[in-house]
Amino acid sequence: QLNFLSEVRRGNPPELGGKVVIIGGGSSAIDSARTAKRLVGRDGEVSVIYRRTRREMPAEHEEIQDALEEGINLIELAAPECLLVEDGKVTTNVCFRMELGEKDESGRRSPIKIDGSEFHIEADSVISAIGQKVDLDFLPGDGLEINPETLETMLPNVFAGGDAVRGASSLINAIADGKRAADAIKKKATGKVDAPTSKVERNVGPTALQVRQARRLFSPKLPDTGSALDLGFDLITKTLDEKTAQEEAARCLQCDVMCNICTTVCPNRANIAYSIDPVTVSHQRVLPSKSGSRIEDLGLIKFLQPHQIINIGDFCNECGNCSTFCPTNGDPSRIKPTFYLTKDSFSNADSGYMFADGVLNFKNKEGNETISLQNDYLVYETGTIRVKLSRKTFLIEKVEYISNQAKSIDLMHGVQMGVMLMALRRFAPLAL
Repeated sequence: QLNFLSEVRRGNPPELGGKVVIIGGGSSAIDSARTAKRLVGRDGEVSVIYRRTRREMPAEHEEIQDALEEGINLIELAAPECLLVEDGKVTTNVCFRMELGEKDESGRRSPIKIDGSEFHIEADSVISAIGQKVDLDFLPGDGLEINPETLETMLPNVFAGGDAVRGASSLINAIADGKRAADAIKKKATGKVDAPTSKVERNVGPTALQVRQARRLFSPKLPDTGSALDLGFDLITKTLDEKTAQEEAARCLQCDVMCNICTTVCPNRANIAYSIDPVTVSHQRVLPSKSGSRIEDLGLIKFLQPHQIINIGDFCNECGNCSTFCPTNGDPSRIKPTFYLTKDSFSNADSGYMFADGVLNFKNKEGNETISLQNDYLVYETGTIRVKLSRKTFLIEKVEYISNQAKSIDLMHGVQMGVMLMALRRFAPLAL
């Protein structure tokens, strides 16, 4: 669809015929459909086929509504199977009806083909808008490799971000990658990066952020020329003036600093916010050796987000409310650490944490782990090993195998538990 949109923009629109079918449900699909409608005119027919329902479409709902008002058809719960071509021209698009099954990794219900539901859509042109692949034939090797800190690729002074690195993602992630790459480029060129000049306060405390997030300030109405139904290529929506743009920017809730939406929408108050001290600590691995053990340095682990969420398993009934309202399509009740408040509930759980008597306990199907603070050291213990860590740097001070099944142990989870323990010691509701 990008080739189609590009050719139209360049003034070389292709001949589409009178009936056009767009396959997809994202912004590019809607852009293609609205563009095609302007090319075929009111007498032409443009249809968008999407395998889920309108509710699950990734495109902006306002754009979908505008497309419908312009006379574009939306065929939901359908997917193309094949195209029938005669004399080099598309005549029919063969489709099947779909039904929605269980949720997939995107958090949306998976479309499932309904056997025997075949139907045909006449089409003169079919435009696929179901995703794009990055053309990387100019790069050495088999794929794109980047430095995750700077976004510099394997080609010196070439940086990459957005969908090229992440796959299909959001505009805000692409903007964030662009900012990070720009900072890295400037630092590489000058040795320094300018401090942020934004007037938005970045060190607002949790209470002030919660007050800001609790206030509802509506977005200004975008100035509309009213020409959308004319099906021309003139500008439909004007840009905001400077004053209104500043007012719109001031509505920012700073969700990147603290979100906490899942804590406010949970009817059982099962999601709870707490804070950690941002810290950078050592990441090491213990390997068995003839002399007992050896330590391998794996780098550093950065915990930079001060505001964290835990889920209280005793209260959570997995209603799904937090997943529905999560602005990042996350699943807080499942992906956040689950804590249990009593020994009985912890014992009956398949996995999770419990904080009792100053000890942070964890268990899953692979076994049990504990970490505790003893003087100036953190003591991390599994079923096979006991490791003494520096309280400040998390560097390994002493290793002791406590079983005959000596094996390599990555201390990543032990470090995570240590950071969590230091924060939870100040967190009274869990200090049983």
